[in-house]
Amino acid sequence: MVRTGIILFLLLLLNYSSSSQNEIITYHGKIIAVITKHCTTCHFENGYSPFSLETYTDVSKRADFILHVLQNKVMPPWTADPDYKRFQNQNIISSEEITLIKEWINNGKPEGEESLPKQKNKLKLKIDFDTTWSFGMERKYTDTDINKDIFRRFYVRTNINRDIYASRFEFKPGNNSIVHHSEVFIDTTNPFLPDFSIIGSDIIKGDNYEERNKELDNFDYLTGWLPGEMYEEFPDGICARIPKGSAMYFLIHYAPTPVEESDSSSFYIHEKIDAEEKRFYSTIDLHGHSDLVGKPFIIPPDTIITLHSMKKVTEKVSAFSLLVHAHHLAKSVLAYIVTPINDTIPLIKIPQWNFNWQFVYKFEEFVIIPKGSTVHFFTTYDNTVNNPENPNIPPKQVRYSFNADQEMMELFIYNVPYLNGDEDRPLYYSSE
Repeated sequence: MVRTGIILFLLLLLNYSSSSQNEIITYHGKIIAVITKHCTTCHFENGYSPFSLETYTDVSKRADFILHVLQNKVMPPWTADPDYKRFQNQNIISSEEITLIKEWINNGKPEGEESLPKQKNKLKLKIDFDTTWSFGMERKYTDTDINKDIFRRFYVRTNINRDIYASRFEFKPGNNSIVHHSEVFIDTTNPFLPDFSIIGSDIIKGDNYEERNKELDNFDYLTGWLPGEMYEEFPDGICARIPKGSAMYFLIHYAPTPVEESDSSSFYIHEKIDAEEKRFYSTIDLHGHSDLVGKPFIIPPDTIITLHSMKKVTEKVSAFSLLVHAHHLAKSVLAYIVTPINDTIPLIKIPQWNFNWQFVYKFEEFVIIPKGSTVHFFTTYDNTVNNPENPNIPPKQVRYSFNADQEMMELFIYNVPYLNGDEDRPLYYSSE
């Protein structure tokens, strides 16, 4: 009897194994879940990427290309080392998921039956804001200075008639081929506004980022945009306050271009005004020009060099995200915190820096930084001919500058003052 039972069990197991091996992988059966998880947060109609992957047709006609970029780790873009520090928004596709797509392609890319409601990308599905404010450049700007870095400041009409509690900032470049990066500033004290009826009154001339104008004395940094970033979002209950009557301007860095190009960028502020608890964030900033240890910010030609910045933390805070920024010579990044009792808190490790993908990295839970801790920030630069990203051939001495042929070393740690219980308080984002 026992023997008969064992035989029946083995026959069932064999049948199950055979069925599993012969299972037909279809788009609607398994592939759509992989694409939705890893691709359509960017690749959707009128989204941030050059084409949509929301339908079977979209995916099947690009299937070989999709498999190629997945196997070569080009997509989905994620540069931080998950073994050093995991992040809530990390996007890392597994080898099993890549194998599924490969087998689907090899079997002729069958569509299968649509058994579930159409899956929408997370970005469009989960937006749940009370109000969205829209701001834009007064006029289209045309870049007529060929083959040089251009920095332009544009006054922006705001008409902010009440305090805004911003939960998300979203800067949309009007022309991705020339917008290198942008920053948004506001004046909350004594707003100066030009006469927008006069052509050119909305542009503050300037040949470099550092150049100041008296009209800018009261303006403070609000947010910015970097290549690869879609938006800057804060966890529920955390926001930025923008006072009624604030004035605004965009600072936009236009990259060198061989032909005349035009741009008309825009900026959106999403807010949740019904949050029961509002916590206003600040940042711990480390800059290569002011926080460098033991040396000026100079990268000699024909060298590979690691620079070290550090800063003391003056109050106990709860950090929820961070941003790192550098240019084309950067090769790797490492940041961590040493507490007053010599514990080490990892922040981020990027073994292979990629200028084209610079994200706001969202922690999985609050990182509690004790008062008196020290933030350490290291960036390695390759200023040799062996660096294919080097903008200067032959290599030349590089200093700290916002110009694309020079370098930067920036770390921003977003945080709020510590509250009892932050160790166990979840970080929930509206678009996650």
